[in-house]
Amino acid sequence: MFHLGDGETFHLDPEMVSQIFEAIKEDNGRNYVATYTSRQFTREQYIAVCDEVENLLADDSGDAKYRACEHVLGKGFDKE
Repeated sequence: MFHLGDGETFHLDPEMVSQIFEAIKEDNGRNYVATYTSRQFTREQYIAVCDEVENLLADDSGDAKYRACEHVLGKGFDKE
């Protein structure tokens, strides 16, 4: 359930919540990759980078964002 500014309640079904969550993960993945390169990748790759960052952050060692990009997109992903 989501409350709009005018007091109206809007209900989100599980599919809507899933789509919102994936869009957030895609955006986060884009931001992580953009730190290192201007190259473009697929939506699925950005989501995978976000997932990988989350996994690496759980270990909390080194530059997790760069290592996640490299793991998902391959060595040299940041080369033009």
